Amino acid sequence: MKIAASGICGSDLHLYHGRIPLEAGFILGHEFVGTVTAAGPDVTDVAVGDRVLGCFVTACGRCFFCRRRDFHKCTEARVFGHGKALGGLQGAQAEQVLVPHANLTLRRVPPGLSNDAALFAGDVMGTGFHAVRGADVAPGDVVVVLGLGPVGLCAVQAARALGAGQIIAVDTVAERLAMAERFERRRSTRPSRTRRRRCGKPPADGAPTPASTPSATPTRSTSRVASRGTAARSP
Repeated sequence: MKIAASGICGSDLHLYHGRIPLEAGFILGHEFVGTVTAAGPDVTDVAVGDRVLGCFVTACGRCFFCRRRDFHKCTEARVFGHGKALGGLQGAQAEQVLVPHANLTLRRVPPGLSNDAALFAGDVMGTGFHAVRGADVAPGDVVVVLGLGPVGLCAVQAARALGAGQIIAVDTVAERLAMAERFERRRSTRPSRTRRRRCGKPPADGAPTPASTPSATPTRSTSRVASRGTAARSP
């Protein structure tokens, strides 16, 4: 496919800082939107000329995990732009990219949706939604999102879409808190750097308490979860 837009993800820093080995000359990029220019005979869900977005990882669709729709755990998974360590699949910071298992990896972009907005679906929004869905958020639930980087902000929006009754967004960066409030017009808070702090109004059976941390993304999900609550972390 021909690339029209490609994003730079926070996980690319793992490659930049050497936490994931990367071969010289390997192409980065795992968030991408573009147009299909050629398709093999087994590709049936997209066609030449389609505007599509790509998922950050490929999956076979046949293994134990894929049959349970845990595509990110596929035994043949390959991540775009992460070197031989994660499948040796060249990334999308390029004019063109080769996409294996295109029936699963690519999705048509709806008319009227910009390339910049569509970029979010293949990784950042998908990750935030996966975390919220994994917590079994139901209408009316109180949801706490710890860390408001791009994934956390997407989790705020996903929780709202799933009907959360109250969303408490926690971060140490004022600009991120302000953005979360623009999304929700709901409570956001900056945790203390020196002590734990209770955020929000307690529900009937107790309130979640975020773990104190100077980091924008806390390393512990919560210090306590209400008896009917669930702690979830992004993969």
